[in-house]
Amino acid sequence: MAVAVTSGVTDRAALARLVAAYVARRPGWAPAAAGTPRVLDAVSLVAGRPGVLDVVAALGGEQVHVALGLRPLGDEARFLQGTDDPVLGLCEDADGLAVAFDATGDEHTATALLEAVAGMPTSASWAHRAPPTETSVTVAFDDLIGLTVFDRLTEGGARWMSLVQSLDDAGFGHLPAPVAFWRRGPYHLGLVREILPAATSGWAVALGSVRDLLVSGAAPEEAPGDFATEAERLGTMVARLHLALERVYGRRHGDVAAWSAAVAASVRTGAPHLAERDDVRRVLDDLATLPVPCLAIETHGDLHLGRVVRTDRGWFLADGPDGDRAWPGAAPGAAAGVLAGTFRSPLADVADMLWSFGHAAAVAVAEQAPADADVVQRAPGAPGSVAAVAGADAAAARLAARRLADAWERRNRRAFIGGYLAVPGIGGLVPPVRHALRTVTSAFELEQSVRRSRTTGA
Repeated sequence: MAVAVTSGVTDRAALARLVAAYVARRPGWAPAAAGTPRVLDAVSLVAGRPGVLDVVAALGGEQVHVALGLRPLGDEARFLQGTDDPVLGLCEDADGLAVAFDATGDEHTATALLEAVAGMPTSASWAHRAPPTETSVTVAFDDLIGLTVFDRLTEGGARWMSLVQSLDDAGFGHLPAPVAFWRRGPYHLGLVREILPAATSGWAVALGSVRDLLVSGAAPEEAPGDFATEAERLGTMVARLHLALERVYGRRHGDVAAWSAAVAASVRTGAPHLAERDDVRRVLDDLATLPVPCLAIETHGDLHLGRVVRTDRGWFLADGPDGDRAWPGAAPGAAAGVLAGTFRSPLADVADMLWSFGHAAAVAVAEQAPADADVVQRAPGAPGSVAAVAGADAAAARLAARRLADAWERRNRRAFIGGYLAVPGIGGLVPPVRHALRTVTSAFELEQSVRRSRTTGA
């Protein structure tokens, strides 16, 4: 049972110094010059030696979370491979003076921390720590289960953890299965969940498929590494995600005029040369005046091939709490994209993924001619095509590669949409008319194209 540590047991000034030492050594973080930490909460999770003392502190306008491992002076630690000197200083509590260190960096204290958070003993035979992200550290045990500790407590991290739990409760089975959610009072401190075996990024799978196609020169359906079956399964997974999000957050009537205006604003800001193009204006006008009703749900926001992984068990959503996108439930406009993470048509997520297919095709073509790679890009506002700014002397081989890549993209767009629309129940969330489906998807794909071109140069 966790017991709050009072100032009479542990010197909070000493705890503050240990937190400052942790922040100063944390890769990618600002140094402790941000100020002196103020301890907000300190709890003994594992009593005795080795022990674990969990601390939350305020520093530089942020909340920092550190799980401190405690060992007697002179005791031999078993630090995990790749851990950079986790020793932070000395700490004294009811059990006496101890060496304090990052508990996730020591095999014994990391295992004890896992048992305390999960509420059950573990029989793990070995552990290793993954490189830290912007806000968390993860320790994997036997490559079966992972303990993620949020060491920078953010609203996005809290929303992400709540989303994982909500989707799991709603029966969405395409997430690494959560085992335990670590919360204390107002703090979202981490979680324990399964590790997906042999997971491969969706981006790597799709890009490999296009590369194989371009090497073979065959038709996409005959080339090795055909992606169409996977694209269909991926569409099924995305539809199931939308149905789960609708169960969690509900649905609303969509405001197509507002969607059209938001996309138009994004185009004017990020690609003003497109704003007066007839095809762009036609798509936005058609969206604003759609005669059929459109529903809005909490979408994923910025859903692309890099956010999914392929395993022997199928496709999984592989999101984490890091990054600047808004999570469902956040205020509109909180993400890098104008519309990401807000109530909008579920076809916006579909459009994001379709754009990602086109980008994979464009990158594969660019790889065949490195000298031209800087001028090859996804064509904004032209879903289903790969364009290249090449001179009149472009090689016939390159033109053939672009045609093959175009064919690959068309085939996999159809497969993805087919898998998506075939899921029972999804027809109640998207417009029933083909023209409306095409219009909404095209508009949001335009928004994603402009946003990506502005933020990443993709």
